Amino acid sequence: MKCSELKKGDTVVFNVTVYSGGKEEVYDGNVIYVDNERKAVCVCYLEGYKSRSDIIPFEKMIAKADENGEEMLFGGWIRGKSVLLEAE
Repeated sequence: MKCSELKKGDTVVFNVTVYSGGKEEVYDGNVIYVDNERKAVCVCYLEGYKSRSDIIPFEKMIAKADENGEEMLFGGWIRGKSVLLEAE
């Protein structure tokens, strides 16, 4: 599935660096909006006890939850039926 086809409320898995100078980690969250001009997705997610929203480039998006997809495991702790996302 292409990142540009994501819709508001879709559950997604993505890579993000939450701490400056930190390493990139896998998180899951929900799409707020897709910005096709910037080729990025605004995602709301939990980081510990904090609610965050960040703009994630298409290249950092990994998958979308989909009941018709394949069972996948991301980052060793996020599991579910998903389809992989393709940056354009």
